[in-house]
Amino acid sequence: MKNLNRLNKIYGKANWRKLKGIYYVELEDSTVFEAEVHWYEGHGIGKKEIKIKRYL
Repeated sequence: MKNLNRLNKIYGKANWRKLKGIYYVELEDSTVFEAEVHWYEGHGIGKKEIKIKRYL
């Protein structure tokens, strides 16, 4: 609940959901890895606070 209040203050009021998926990510040194990625998504706002959780 505390995280959702913080997201509402920063990005605007929305129905926030925490989601995860598998993506190919490119690092600053141009290497590409497959990784598990987590983010928050608000209806009408989109993906916010994307984090790489682990490399596969």
